[in-house]
Amino acid sequence: GLSPKGLSLSLELEANNSVTFGAEWINSLGQKFRPLAPALLAGATEVRVSDYRAYCRATGVPEPQRPTFVQNEHHPVVYVSRTDAENFARWLTQHERNLGVIEATDFYRLPTDEEWSAMAGKKGEEGGTPYARHRRDSGRAVREFPWGMHWPPPEGCGNFADVTARPYVPVNHVIPHYNDGFAYTAPVGSFTPNALGLHDLSGNVQEWVSGEYGGPPNFN
Repeated sequence: GLSPKGLSLSLELEANNSVTFGAEWINSLGQKFRPLAPALLAGATEVRVSDYRAYCRATGVPEPQRPTFVQNEHHPVVYVSRTDAENFARWLTQHERNLGVIEATDFYRLPTDEEWSAMAGKKGEEGGTPYARHRRDSGRAVREFPWGMHWPPPEGCGNFADVTARPYVPVNHVIPHYNDGFAYTAPVGSFTPNALGLHDLSGNVQEWVSGEYGGPPNFN
């Protein structure tokens, strides 16, 4: 029998860390994401040892083989297959849907090769497969790198096979006079991000994309 005109409602809103497209966002594992398209976020760094360990402990999946060099929880996880990476993405999707931080229509996945190239700042690629696009790029008189058009990479650009790696890799694989301070992997985000706010697209560890590389039969 009370009149609504005589009632008042006082609410104190609390942030729930739910996904925000179009802006930087940090998920439940503490992974940072940057906007790549209106409804697409890209991981700002490689998946860390701590991120993948959370998945293994939650599911009982064995942790990947330990590398022969020292890593801590902030380093990128290694010895992970593409299937492993896809399974991690599926687990994280369900985990965060259960937490209510992403919607039922939102999901984690590997990028396509074209999306990875866009994240790395490459433009004007041609070809129907990663193999074809790589062949065309390799044949150009002027090469474009994620850091720009010049070689060698500028100081502080990323973690590459530098002079500190000389005892561990063939000499012709080492960049002369370049020193990034890490003989092996570096903690993610150790180097300056690119224009999109993404780290290590030109070094540290190799990264998976969702599609096959392509190429002729029996191509290695």
